[in-house]
Amino acid sequence: MSTNPAISFKEVQTVEERQMLRGIAEPVWRICYAEILSPEQMVYMLDWMYSPETIIKEQAQGTKFFIIYSSYSATPIGLISIDTVPDAETGGVELHKLYTNASYWGKGIGQAALDFATEQAKLANASYIELRVNKCNTRAVTAYERNGFYKHHEHCLDIGNGFVMDDFIMRKNIQ
Repeated sequence: MSTNPAISFKEVQTVEERQMLRGIAEPVWRICYAEILSPEQMVYMLDWMYSPETIIKEQAQGTKFFIIYSSYSATPIGLISIDTVPDAETGGVELHKLYTNASYWGKGIGQAALDFATEQAKLANASYIELRVNKCNTRAVTAYERNGFYKHHEHCLDIGNGFVMDDFIMRKNIQ
């Protein structure tokens, strides 16, 4: 449930909805990562993360994808994906993706999405939410810190094709 009545979250269930995800994420990536990632790495990661096979596999493993809608727009304004099955050892869930259309930045959409993610984590009986954020994405790091996340550790992951994800792993305790 969103604390903002103009915002709603629709769980992704159809082929058409899965196909919409990249179209929602890509314009945000072009802004957020323009000075962080090469165009080649951006395309590589978008192809990998938003392929139908990847999304279906993640859904089968308990990750839920949601399209964010606003009563002020006829088109989707963002997306979010979060685990719904806590890690057996740690009790945490991962917030995999949270992207909102740049024209909605500063209007409470990200806050509503983080509130929604927290509610999803509570429904899953998770003890914390964890996420990866590029170390150079200071706008996102600051937004997450404002919302109770802290830098738990750093992680550099080789994702193939000569590319890495050099991230902070941020965590928010919820119970």
